[in-house]
Amino acid sequence: MKKYPTKDEILAIPMSFDLTTLNIVKEWKTKDWKEARKHTTNPKEKFKAIERLLQELAGHFKITDLKVEWVPEASDCYVSTLKNKISLNRRLSIITALHELAHILNKSDDEKYACRWSIWLYMQTFPITFKSVPPDSRNMRKNREEEYGFCKF
Repeated sequence: MKKYPTKDEILAIPMSFDLTTLNIVKEWKTKDWKEARKHTTNPKEKFKAIERLLQELAGHFKITDLKVEWVPEASDCYVSTLKNKISLNRRLSIITALHELAHILNKSDDEKYACRWSIWLYMQTFPITFKSVPPDSRNMRKNREEEYGFCKF
């Protein structure tokens, strides 16, 4: 069974990101994500937007063969670091997608790194949304319909 870090472990040491990484996410948020959220009845649009974000970030980190697939019937999201392949389930969580990309960037199944990387990047690029998550939220869930990720928080 995988061991996910605690909130204290995630927040103990701040992570910093290069300006290009931050700008990629911020620009994506104001264009692609804003547009995709208009299509609330069409989750495929949200998937396409998240896929574009992951591809752009992967390109920035010199990963040219990233494969991203949407498997709505899957119970979990998963990653194959050997194949640079990310599979996302029906929830289409930004933090979860970033988490899976972190495994590929780090070339490992290190959950602490993936949780820290995805949550700190989200905190720095979605600060208002992140602050709206109740501090006692176990799985960083804002509400039942919108999940922010699965790292214990």
